[in-house]
Amino acid sequence: GNRALCAAAARAYDAVRARLPADTTATGVNHALFEWQMRVLRKTGAVAASLGAVPLWADVQTAARGAARELLAAHGGDPAKVDAATCVSWISVHVVGDSVHEPHNTDDSLVGGVYYVSVPPGSQDLALYDPRGARPFDAGDGGGGRRRVARPDAPFHRTVELPAAEGVLVLFPGWMVHQVLPSAASSRASETYRVSISVNFKGEWQDTTGLSLAFP
Repeated sequence: GNRALCAAAARAYDAVRARLPADTTATGVNHALFEWQMRVLRKTGAVAASLGAVPLWADVQTAARGAARELLAAHGGDPAKVDAATCVSWISVHVVGDSVHEPHNTDDSLVGGVYYVSVPPGSQDLALYDPRGARPFDAGDGGGGRRRVARPDAPFHRTVELPAAEGVLVLFPGWMVHQVLPSAASSRASETYRVSISVNFKGEWQDTTGLSLAFP
């Protein structure tokens, strides 16, 4: 399943890249891939057929909804909120060493998350930021693709970095700031793709702000 979906995602990424200027960065291509998927979703109400036809796509949606219910139930939330939520999903494709996803959260999300389809060597970690600390949005680029963020005072100074692993699903509240970090080495020449499915259960932040979550 992972291999078939990875191949479908790579074909979609390459098709989008072929329509863009030659100097478009790998990050720019991934953004364009997202926009293409959202246009298809708005027009048809469904994921692009080339992706949705892979059985794993539906399996991930089912698993993510069940896991989101468990997340809320385990940390003081109402799992019924997940049952009523629309799930919007899309594929992200990063070229190892050449593309990142800047810090962001999802304004209209009850629970967000990512399922890792393909994780080649050198793939970037997922960083989760304590929302009580410095906002990574507010800092400038410190060079090398990393954001320069003033280190907040303890206990708000910790950033959790989760290594990407094929077949793993990670979920978090929509208000949590997260980022795909840049990797140290580039393998652009070999076009090694890090492929993931983002899941976004639509809802209100107020329904998850009271969860009993803790950073290490």
